[in-house]
Amino acid sequence: MLYIVFANHSQNLSRFAHDLLSDFMENRGFCVTKHYLGLKTAFRAEYTHGTGGRTLGINSEMDALPGIGHACGHNLIAISGVGIALAIKFVLEKYNVPGKVVLLGTPGTAFGLSTTPATDISPSAEESGGGKIILLDRGAYKGMDACLMSVYLGEYIQYVTDIHA
Repeated sequence: MLYIVFANHSQNLSRFAHDLLSDFMENRGFCVTKHYLGLKTAFRAEYTHGTGGRTLGINSEMDALPGIGHACGHNLIAISGVGIALAIKFVLEKYNVPGKVVLLGTPGTAFGLSTTPATDISPSAEESGGGKIILLDRGAYKGMDACLMSVYLGEYIQYVTDIHA
């Protein structure tokens, strides 16, 4: 799946990834809301085990830069979020821990931040509007005890390794 997301890095990546990842999560037992909170390329995939417990959110950012593609590793962020959500679901079930995991398919923020609300916007407009900021303003993170995001470090991995060696 990582290759499929990586190979489709046009400006329509967010729409492609939205459909691919939301269907993938739905097929793995998550309750999926597509086009979440009025954003064409956002989704919410939720899995609940038992009653009560904590709610852990995970951002799965999935955009690409026009003309460049995955320069920032967002294809890795997207699929990492999926893997984390599936791992948490597994642990909740295996150890019978009550709780909820919420995977948010989030449009990216590579072109700046704005809190301008929009209901029918293109991937590049979501970029310029700050996808996670729009979701925050619309209440996507309410009810979460914590929300995580895995970020690709790329060239900085060696530097971090050297510091801690």
